[in-house]
Amino acid sequence: MHYDVVIILTPGPEHYCARLRKAPSDNGSICEDKCIRDDQDSRWRESKHPSFSLKPICTVLKQAPILDGSSQMRQRTQSKDGIMMFDVSLPLALSLISGIVLFVHTRLDRKIKSFLGGREFTTRDVVLLVALMGLMVTVLGWTAINVPEMAIMVFFLFAYSTVLFMFTYLILPKFYVALLTPALFLALYFLYRDTYLWNAYIPPHTPHLLNLFAVLFAICVSVYLGSLFTWKTTAIFVALLTIMDVIQVLITGFMVESGETMIGLQLPVAIALPSFPLQGYIMFLGLGDIFLSGLLTIQNTQKYGMRWGLATTVAIGVVFLLLETVLMSSGIAAFPATVLVIAGWLTALGIRCLCKSRSRR
Repeated sequence: MHYDVVIILTPGPEHYCARLRKAPSDNGSICEDKCIRDDQDSRWRESKHPSFSLKPICTVLKQAPILDGSSQMRQRTQSKDGIMMFDVSLPLALSLISGIVLFVHTRLDRKIKSFLGGREFTTRDVVLLVALMGLMVTVLGWTAINVPEMAIMVFFLFAYSTVLFMFTYLILPKFYVALLTPALFLALYFLYRDTYLWNAYIPPHTPHLLNLFAVLFAICVSVYLGSLFTWKTTAIFVALLTIMDVIQVLITGFMVESGETMIGLQLPVAIALPSFPLQGYIMFLGLGDIFLSGLLTIQNTQKYGMRWGLATTVAIGVVFLLLETVLMSSGIAAFPATVLVIAGWLTALGIRCLCKSRSRR
């Protein structure tokens, strides 16, 4: 299951309080009493995110800047004591996961192609895939379509369990062994989803179990689907996905809304990491963007060799870091991360072309 979520740069759970209230005072704080007494927002908050508590959120909100898009808040978040805001945790994680995807795909490529019977995506398949992704994001993000949260949870848990079963069976073709991984996932989800081990908004904001399964799903999908793409279909997929992502994030906003819904249900649709060296922020990156990074790394490796595949992982991480720093300094709370990933991929291709032209001389 492929699900794309944008980067969300936020000082933590107070992001929800800011979005619900939409009325921070001039000094960036919100009265705790007002936050608790706002019955309409409280009902929305409890129905969407029953595991969250309003009072601690409002308390934290008084102590942290809000990325709400206003020019005043942007100036307040641009720097701290004259130091540029930047984070290395998310770019580093993206590069490492892409490297792992490349390593696993190299080991399993022949087995996967044999399992798939040599089948590859056609242009039509890619167009339909992006269209279905866009439709799903619209359904989940459009407030006019009231999809029951239980239905969303059941659908995604079933999809994740299926992915885990298929990938485990591919590695160890024994039915009873393949059943263990989805069973373990479901058990841990229901046991720990309201604890700090799974919930990114509960201090210390290090949801190790959530990140573990999010990374596993990203690796499984990247390795499995990476063998279905060719260079041509990858280029078409990248172009269509970028257009869809920009529209759904910057124009309709459905990607942000659907991503918040999924995160509120504690579904592993993104990895969540505390910012470093900048403190006090939680960084989210969706599985779709991780999958895209892994796919582009695989394609570069198949076309140009392992050396340039590894160079692609580094280029994506470095460019992601640079562009993410610009976004954070601009006070932008959400942005299509596909643009950042593709920029890193194109940078790697540009460096290769430059090296090739120099070698000819």
